[in-house]
Parts: sequence; C-alpha cells; structure tokens
Amino acid sequence: MNLQWKTCCTCSDGEAAIIGVDLSAVRELPGLGVPNLLRVQYVLREPDEDGLPGEEDERRIETVRAELSEWIRAAGGRFVGEVSAAGQHSWLFYMACGPQEAVELVHRIGLRLGVTLGAEMLPDARHEVFFEELMPTAEEWRVHENALRLCGLLEAGDDLSRPREVMHLAMFENRGQALAFMDWARRKGFATRILRWQGGDAAAETPLIDRPWLVEFSREMCPQPAAIDEETRAITQAAAHLGGEYRGWRAAIVRAPQTVA
Repeated sequence: MNLQWKTCCTCSDGEAAIIGVDLSAVRELPGLGVPNLLRVQYVLREPDEDGLPGEEDERRIETVRAELSEWIRAAGGRFVGEVSAAGQHSWLFYMACGPQEAVELVHRIGLRLGVTLGAEMLPDARHEVFFEELMPTAEEWRVHENALRLCGLLEAGDDLSRPREVMHLAMFENRGQALAFMDWARRKGFATRILRWQGGDAAAETPLIDRPWLVEFSREMCPQPAAIDEETRAITQAAAHLGGEYRGWRAAIVRAPQTVA
C-alpha cells in the first residue's frame, strides 16, 4: 500500500466494517476513461465474531489482492479500494472493458489461487460508487483517527489522566478563513499560530492539498477518550463552518510516575 492509502474502521448497514481507499483515485479516475465498476467478492472462511477477517482470511485476502491488482492493472483497470463486512470481503476496480472479459479474468484468477471469487460489473461513469461506498464521512474519519492516536498512546504506556499540551491542526483555503478560525480558537483558550504551506514532503501524504493556510493551535488537557471526542467534534464543526478542514491532533507521551516499593 502507498502513502495515499487510508484504512478506516466504521459501520456499514449496522455491521462492523473495515474500508480501505486509495485517495489518489479521486484525482486520477476522471482522466482514465474507465466507466465500469468491477466488484470482486470473497466469502470469508473464518470470520471473527464481528464478521471481519481473521488471520487466515487476512493472508488469503492479501494474496488475492496482489494477484487481482496486477492482472487488472495490465488490462487497463484501476484498483480503488476494498471493504470487509458481514463475513465478506470486496475489492473494487474501475475498468474500460466489458463485463464478460472482466468476469472471465476474475474466474481464472480464482481457479489459479484455489479460491471462489464472485464478480459483477455495472456502469458507473461518474464513479459514484467510489464516493458513496469507499470515502468515509468526516465524522467517521474523526472517530477513527481519535481511536488510532489514543491506542498509540496507551500502547506506549501513556497515562491519559495526566495533563499535557495537545496540538491540533486545521487547514484553510485563504488567510481570511484562517484568521477567523484563530479568533474562534483563542476564545476557546487555545494558543494559535498561522503558517503558509509551501509544499515538500507532505505532498506525498496529502495528495489533495487545496487549503494552503495552516493553523496550529494547542492547549493543555488530559487526552481521555470522552474529552478528546468532545474537543475534536467542536473543532471539526468550527473549521468546517469557516470553510476549512480539521486535520487531527498529536500529544507527547506522559507516563505515570514510577513508585518505589
């Protein structure tokens, strides 16, 4: 997976789901001439209690993904994402060929790998399925990113009940929007500064930079789950209201002091 690949844990039709999406497809698909969506499906052999892949299925999914991607890319197709939910795993591709050629290709790959793969193709010249099924909402991203950061802190031995500076980042299209957001953040007790993004290494991780004005803002808090959820929800709403986008937070690891027996 490349740096533009994002994975999100969410819900789909009330079921736990894991969605993987290639964000670079947003800008590439319109120019590729691939109007047909190919959905390849695999029924999990040993799903967990939430209907998601276990270790054995994960290995099989990786093998099938690599094979499908290679052959479909050679046929002029584009892999855009995948979904695991309700005991099934689906890979999504956009292609220019017709359904018979695509389904036959998937069938041959399944035979070679010894797995049963279902396949269906439907016209989707505007790539609506990509945006509706694979692109998580801003709220889903927020909850997922919070969980990832909190898990990272806990795995490092962090004591989330101890206060420390929590740094946030928001992005805006123009300086006026950024300054208006800074006013909001200061009223909420944040220290703020404004930056002008000049490009560089971040471009690899952020393929769609159209908001070059950055606001960094921070204040001291205990990054416990409920507090972080409340904080980031308010920040996300304020940034969006002013035409910007909240891009997450970071905090130093603070461990509990060692006690001497």
